[in-house]
Amino acid sequence: MKVTEVSHNHAKVTWSYERPDFTQVTNSYIVTLKMAGGSASNFSLTVSDPPEMRLVDLQPENNYSVVVTAVTVYGRRPSSAIDIKTLGRVLNN
Repeated sequence: MKVTEVSHNHAKVTWSYERPDFTQVTNSYIVTLKMAGGSASNFSLTVSDPPEMRLVDLQPENNYSVVVTAVTVYGRRPSSAIDIKTLGRVLNN
């Protein structure tokens, strides 16, 4: 999993499939987003190509942790967590 885009209020994460038969064994994904010192939010996704999610309504200059869990016929397979730091807000004069 990697962060492919980040701003003051959103980020985009993408990941790759570990198996060539992912469409046969993967039912869905659960993306867990947690702000440092805050509670976690879970988002369910269907299997898509490319596998990605745009995380919106984030707070500027905050740290977040993201985990993608594949819900498969064999059980749940969580990724390693990645950290995201949103940028500061740009003020227009």
